[in-house]
Amino acid sequence: MFGEDTAVLPEEPRLLLALDMAERLAPEPRAVFDAAFAHLGTESATVYPKGGADALYEAFRDIQSADCNRSVVPWMTAARIPLARGLDQRYAYARAMTAEKEAAADRFRQRLRRKLDTLLGTDGVLLAPAVHDAPFRLDAPDAVFNGYRHEAMKLLCVAGLAGPPQLVLPAGRVDDAPFGVSLIGPRGSDRSLIAAAARLMHARQSES
Repeated sequence: MFGEDTAVLPEEPRLLLALDMAERLAPEPRAVFDAAFAHLGTESATVYPKGGADALYEAFRDIQSADCNRSVVPWMTAARIPLARGLDQRYAYARAMTAEKEAAADRFRQRLRRKLDTLLGTDGVLLAPAVHDAPFRLDAPDAVFNGYRHEAMKLLCVAGLAGPPQLVLPAGRVDDAPFGVSLIGPRGSDRSLIAAAARLMHARQSES
C-alpha cells in the first residue's frame, strides 16, 4: 500500500452480504460464515455477472493465462524446468491462449468491475467467503488438489479480477482447520478497509 486512500470508508459502512458467493459454501463452512456476520445489520447482494461463477472463473483463467504467456511461459519453455503438480496443465492452457479469448475475457472483467463499483459505491463493504471449504490434506490426490483450486478460485477471483482490496479474517474452524471470511471494499479503500475490519472484529469479540 502506498499513500492515502482515494476512497475513505465511513465509520459505519454499508455491509453487503454476498448471497450468491455464500451459496457456494459447503454446509459446515456456511454455518461458520453465517455465524461470523450474524451480529451485524446487513443488506443482501449478488455479485456474479450474467454467466455466474463458472463464466467468471473462465475469464480469470484466460486473462491470467494471457499474462503468463507474455511473461513467464517463454522463460519456462527456454529453461525446460520441471513442472510441478497441476502446473503442467496451466502451462499448456496458457500456451493455447488466443487474442480473441483474452479480449472476450477482458470484456467480462469490465462488466464485473462496473457491477462491483456500482454495488459498493464509496461506502459499501462486501461480506464474502474467502474459499469454499476447509483446506485439503497435503497428501491428497491430484483430483482433490485440482478440484479445490478450481472451486476456491471461483470465489477468490472476484476481487482479483475487479481490482478492489480484499482481506481475510479468522472466523472459526472447519474439520478442525482454520476457516476465514473476507471483506471487500471499494477500489482505493485499502487502509480504511483494514480499520473497518478491526472495528468488526472488536465488536464481535465484545459480544462473545
